[in-house]
Amino acid sequence: MAMRMSSLGNGLVIAGGAVGVATVAAIATGTEIVLTPEMVQLLIYKALGAAAIGLIVVGSWLGRQGRRHEQSAKDASDRARELEPGTPTLQHTVRKSKEPAANAVRDTQAS
Repeated sequence: MAMRMSSLGNGLVIAGGAVGVATVAAIATGTEIVLTPEMVQLLIYKALGAAAIGLIVVGSWLGRQGRRHEQSAKDASDRARELEPGTPTLQHTVRKSKEPAANAVRDTQAS
């Protein structure tokens, strides 16, 4: 069964909400958390790792969106340039025939 991106997103939002509710409940009840210096150091390393991953993911996403936006803007300007008045239309290339009569017919049709 393939999981759609929207289903994955909904699941992550629900999980985030559950963690938020649990955090508020722990704060409201006055739960104390005692950390040893080794645990604090480990948490700092994990936070730095998570920050690095987050920056890489967000940076790559923004870069991809920026390139997509630049490409669509370039395509739009190319289309607009094709529609400007005074721009010559594209000419089709036609092979010249060995028979002069066929070339004369093509030349009159192009006019």
